[in-house]
Amino acid sequence: MGILVSVAWVGGYVAFQKSVGQLLSNTGTIVGSLDSGDYASFRGTTASPASDLSDADYAAFVAEYQAQLGGYAGVPDSVFEWIEDFSDPAIGQAMQGAMPAQNAIPMTVDFDNATTVVFLIADQQTGDPFNPVDMIYLLPDGSMLQLSDYLGTGGGGTDADAATDDDDEDDDDSDGP
Repeated sequence: MGILVSVAWVGGYVAFQKSVGQLLSNTGTIVGSLDSGDYASFRGTTASPASDLSDADYAAFVAEYQAQLGGYAGVPDSVFEWIEDFSDPAIGQAMQGAMPAQNAIPMTVDFDNATTVVFLIADQQTGDPFNPVDMIYLLPDGSMLQLSDYLGTGGGGTDADAATDDDDEDDDDSDGP
């Protein structure tokens, strides 16, 4: 019986480590593509509403978090580093009461100026954390920055040309009744 329990514990640990490792890798891909301005790749790794923003909307979101966090530097290399990040007093204190939604998966991410938590918001229907519908960044000042709040803030459409066209239309609308 003891051997079976030990095998079950080891099997559970291996499965947990593999799942978190995949989630860390996926988080790095998502955050890295957004941070580097590769919005086409970002759209391919997220679902609506996260994938619905224009390039200008994404740029506004990135500028806002980079003002406090700096550029993306990476994700933890292992499950142990990920767990260790949560033991950091700065992250631990910031996390108190910060769980934004039941379907939010907290992932630690390293930036040039700080390590913080990025919540991947899984689709409530599927629960799929590998194709998040939204993201929330926990900033060093204690505030939270939600990607979907930037929908429509930088311009319309799904590319830079559409955002520029919308800006021109807005100027034309101000002359009308």
